[in-house]
Amino acid sequence: MSKEGFIKLSEAELIKKIAKREKIECYLKVLGGAALIIGLVGAIIFKLVGIEVLMTLFLLLCCSGLVAVFLGVVQADKTRSLVNEQMGNFYEAELKKAFGPRLRTSEMSINSQLTKKLRPIDENWNECDVWRFYEGNYHGTTSLPLM
Repeated sequence: MSKEGFIKLSEAELIKKIAKREKIECYLKVLGGAALIIGLVGAIIFKLVGIEVLMTLFLLLCCSGLVAVFLGVVQADKTRSLVNEQMGNFYEAELKKAFGPRLRTSEMSINSQLTKKLRPIDENWNECDVWRFYEGNYHGTTSLPLM
């Protein structure tokens, strides 16, 4: 994995970073969810009572709660990408051990002509969708998508 600024962390540093990010994620989601619920309930109550100023304040609280929940989800994605970045070489080695080396040759191109020639399904189909990755299956274990 060659990214600019990529620094391989030690196991202790990685665990510390993951724990910190998960803690932040949890706080953001819990506080955001509480603010979302309180803000929504308060806005409905003050709308029914007819106090528009307080209704607006509670709607702002509701919106800030929604932003906090969103930031918690973003934090979870950052944690996941940190783990994938740090463990990428391990994942690659395990895939290589299970499925062999990645073979990227022009002869191995999977396209609609090849699938129609091989006919993996006896039925005729009207369209064939070829996407950006390959998947493998080894003794009932499906590999991660290989980019």
